[in-house]
Amino acid sequence: MDENVGTECRSWAHLWRPLRAWKIRGGFEEHRECAQCESVCIRLLDTRGYQVSRRIVYADGYLRRGMGRLSEDDRAELRLADIRQRAKWEQPST
Repeated sequence: MDENVGTECRSWAHLWRPLRAWKIRGGFEEHRECAQCESVCIRLLDTRGYQVSRRIVYADGYLRRGMGRLSEDDRAELRLADIRQRAKWEQPST
């Protein structure tokens, strides 16, 4: 996986798109895939539409060994790394 894609998902969150859904005993199961990193979110809903569970199966290479969950400080650092790669640090002409 392109490391920039993982950075973008960590910075902006995943861009989930519908993959498949079906009726199961007691409700529904829905799978969505991230359009950026291809991780899959699996969500179970009861018959009234309440979320029973949700988990993410991360794409190969997405998780960083020993990194664990990111804190808000970690996310801020990733957002800065992401924007610095993309932004043009030029003063606007007047």
